[in-house]
Amino acid sequence: MTMDEYGAMQDAKYLILDNDKKFQDGKFRKIIEDSEIEFVKIPNRSPNLNAFAERWVRSIKDECMDHLMFLRERSLRYAVREYVMHYNCERNHQGIDNKLSALSRPKTD
Repeated sequence: MTMDEYGAMQDAKYLILDNDKKFQDGKFRKIIEDSEIEFVKIPNRSPNLNAFAERWVRSIKDECMDHLMFLRERSLRYAVREYVMHYNCERNHQGIDNKLSALSRPKTD
């Protein structure tokens, strides 16, 4: 996740975490700390604090995960990658008058 050229968090400065025990210590925390990403903890009992992330999780579950069965991690990764492309490039967003944003269209080189 934090690899220089390929990691999803390569340019990240902050990581927002809830108070789940799995993020408190262990290998995950050490990897993130070694990459100089700062942890930001959200307060207890604040489910609407990160509404964008909550909406994303609900969207991918309702529109993708509930309709497929995954046999291996590879098929899950493929489905998530395809859904992310659909979500960002093809799916209409109500917040921008049901139109695709120029920023969300894929770049053509």
